[in-house]
This record gives sequence, C-alpha cells and structure tokens, in this order.
Amino acid sequence: MKSMTQNNKIVTGNLFVEILKYLAPLILSMLIQQSYQTIDAIIIGQGVGANALGAIDATYGFIKLLINSVIILYTAASVVVAKHYGAGDIISVKNSIKVMLVLAVVTGIFITLSPLLLIKTICNVMSVPKEMLGEAMLYTEIILGGSIFMILFNCGGSILKSLGDSRLPATALAFSCMINIVLDAFLVFCLNLGVEGVAFATVIANIVSASIVLAKLWKTYIDLEKREGTRKNDSNVLIRSIREIMIFGVPAAGQSILFSFSNIFLQSNINKCGAKAVSAWAVCGKLDFLIWIIADGLSITGATFIAQNIGAKEGKRAKRAERYVLKIFVATIVLISTILYFTTPLLALVFIKDKAVINVAGMLMKQIAPFYVTCIGAELYSGIFRGYGKALQPVIFTLVGTIGGRTLWIFICSSIERTDIKNIILAYPFSWILTTALFIFYRLLDRKIGKMRQSYRLI
Repeated sequence: MKSMTQNNKIVTGNLFVEILKYLAPLILSMLIQQSYQTIDAIIIGQGVGANALGAIDATYGFIKLLINSVIILYTAASVVVAKHYGAGDIISVKNSIKVMLVLAVVTGIFITLSPLLLIKTICNVMSVPKEMLGEAMLYTEIILGGSIFMILFNCGGSILKSLGDSRLPATALAFSCMINIVLDAFLVFCLNLGVEGVAFATVIANIVSASIVLAKLWKTYIDLEKREGTRKNDSNVLIRSIREIMIFGVPAAGQSILFSFSNIFLQSNINKCGAKAVSAWAVCGKLDFLIWIIADGLSITGATFIAQNIGAKEGKRAKRAERYVLKIFVATIVLISTILYFTTPLLALVFIKDKAVINVAGMLMKQIAPFYVTCIGAELYSGIFRGYGKALQPVIFTLVGTIGGRTLWIFICSSIERTDIKNIILAYPFSWILTTALFIFYRLLDRKIGKMRQSYRLI
C-alpha cells in the first residue's frame, strides 16, 4: 500500500504542477461536453430560428434538475474513492466503485422512465411561451429518454477522475463530440429534423462516450484486483462503502436539487417576459459556459486533491491545494467576465441573427458579468468542503443563500416590475454574494475554533 501512495503524484508530486496537469484535461473534458449544447444552439439558432433556440433553453432547468442531481451525487461520492485511494485502501476503493455503478444504473432507469408522462405539465408550470411549447416538449422527451447514458458516463468519469485519470474522459468526449457535430449537421440541415435531430444526435454521442469510459473503468477495476491479491471482501467494508457514499452523495444531490429548483423558479419568471427575453437569456447562457466549466473543474480538482491528501495524512498539503484552486478561480473568472462584458453583442452573432434579441443579450450581460466572481461560494467551496469531509454544510448554505436569496429577491421585484427581466436576473448575483458570505463566515469561524482547541490542548 505504501508503494502505491508513493507513486501517487497527487499526494507526493509538485502540488501546483499536478493541479494544472489534472485540471487541464478536466477543463477540456467539460469544454467538449458543453460543446454539445453550444453546437446544438448554433445549428438550431442559424438553421431553424430564435424560437427553436429558446425552446431548448426553456426547459433546461428541469432537465438539469433531474440529471445533474444524480450526476452530482456521483461526483460527490467519488470523494470517498479519492480518500481511500490516497490511503492505499484498495478493497474500499473497489467496493465504492461497485456501489456507485449499481446506483447509476438504478437512478438512470428511473430518470429515463418516470418524467416522460409529465412533460406537458412541466412545460406549463415553467410558463413556456406557446410558440415554443411543441419543440420544447419534443426536445425534453428525447433528452430524458437517453439520460441513462449521460449518467453512466458521468459516474464512470467521476470515478476515473477520483483515481487521478482526468485524460480518458476528455478523450471519450472528444470522440463523441465529433460524432455529435456530424449528426447535428446531417439531421438538421439534410433531414430537416429541427430540435428532434439535435436531441437524437446528443443521445447517440452520450452512448459512445459512456461505452468508452465504462470499458476503461473495467480495465482499471481488473488492475485493482491484481494489486489487492487474493484477499476476500469484508461485508463490513462493503457496508461502510455504501454508508460513506450516501453520506457524501445524498447531501450533494440534495444541494443540486435545491440549486436547480431555484433556477427553475427564476427561469419560469424569465419565461413570462416573452420570447425575445427568453431567447436573449438563452444566448447569455451559451456565452458564459466557460465560467461554470472552470468553476466545476476547480471544484472537482479541489475535492480530489484535498480528499486524497487527507486520506494520506497530508493535512498541510491539502490546505495548500485549497489556496491554489481559489487563486486560479479568481484570476480566470475575472478575465472571462471582462471579455464577456465588452464582447457579448459580437459573440451573440454566432448563435442568432435577430438584432433585437442580441441587444437585449448585451444589456443583460453588462448587468451580470461584474458579479460572476462572487459565485465562488456556491460553485467552488462546495467541492472544497466535501474534500475535507464536510458534506452537510454546503446543503445548508445553498438552502439559505441560494434558495432563500433568490426567493427574497423575486418577492422584492414583485413590488416593482416582476415581469422586467432586468430586475429578475439580479437575483443571481444577490444569491451568489449571500451564499459566498455564508461559506466564508463558516470557514473563518471553523479555523478560529480549531486554533482555540489547539491552544487548550497545549495548556
């Protein structure tokens, strides 16, 4: 076990260099994954029209609620794999992998089947404009119907990343992305299938990426079997693995559900502002994707590096990893926000030709861009806290800061101009600032209490 730990660069190598080496393919992987949606948006916006583009985005909050809540469960649970791998505990690593894959299949089947009967009700609840309703329903049905493959890819990819392999998921996505691009163009421009073709292309691409990742994961599992030798599994270890995955995964899934509900709540209010406002906000969502990719990538990186070093009893190294990811986050988000602030009207031309929609998108981005850096709490600290073994606090802070903050803001807007999108979208930065303040306050309080306990021990 000791030799395995010594060969693990996450706990022994140059920390900053290893973070960059781990983060680069992870960001690439997420960029490729996001490119599915971006390519869909470009083809739909240019080939079909602004209403079709808005239709894809109108129910995105609901799709994200279902799929991301499960994906986040496995992303958070992979911290357990990282911790045991850092400690050299192969049996626990294997058991955690088995539990996560079984849960992925079960939840994938449930999400694929259960919501399909409720699509029309969901669109009505979210106040999807009538001119977008048919296309929004069709797109949502197809995407959810193939969601099990997206879930299996993300579960397998999360496990591989927790073991230090962030390159294979990026490779799998690169290959599936090429398939997605070809199918998008063929189904929309050649067969005139519109949003239906875009949805089918995405599902087929997810099947390809899931197959590649699961094949690699099987090979990795066989290698772990060889390292372990002939020792038998202990049922107590399996039970512990299930308990640990639930402790980390369920609160994270709950946090994702709460976060998605707040987005659905805001999107339903945005949908009431009319088709042009919905399309303009959809364009902003396509342009700021790099913000969320970097935030998610750094969150996973922080959780993996902190968990593995905590497992290897390297507490000081874990704290250094935390400082590095925070500095990288601030530097990159400020740069991207500045670019978006000044160039959104120009970049929007990639997606649509409607000048009125482009002008609204530019106005909205000027409002929101200066505040992106304040999302550090909800997006980054959640992963950092999980790396340290704190699973419940992110849920509480999300409930109070994100859900509470956005609900309060909409309540305030209702007394001014509820249907004014300029007022509604400011709920995002308001909730980011509130959530980040809660995380920072707890972090400072936790450190102060820790120092007090240490001084009492010295006495």
